[in-house]
Amino acid sequence: MTKIRKAYRFQLKTNEEIESRLVRICGSARFVWNKCLAMNLDRLEKKQPIIWYNELAFWLTLWKRSVEYGFLKECPSQVLQQKLMDLDRAFRDGFDRNQPL
Repeated sequence: MTKIRKAYRFQLKTNEEIESRLVRICGSARFVWNKCLAMNLDRLEKKQPIIWYNELAFWLTLWKRSVEYGFLKECPSQVLQQKLMDLDRAFRDGFDRNQPL
């Protein structure tokens, strides 16, 4: 039996305002991922324990209140929290000795 692979291509009908908002949301999510990843990689180099989701969520709330990272308030919180969960899962999978190679 042969597998039939199908693909669907679609495009959202948006205007410039919606597109710019989507770009800001994606940029904020990428920023949070990269910032938290850099924090954890720096801690690993210094032989310190990794910061897990709960503490990263605390940092996220502090960043949202700050002047420097206040742009994160524009992004829905669920998107940013999901990025933290994804990063947490990536670190847990990376350091799980029970995972097959």
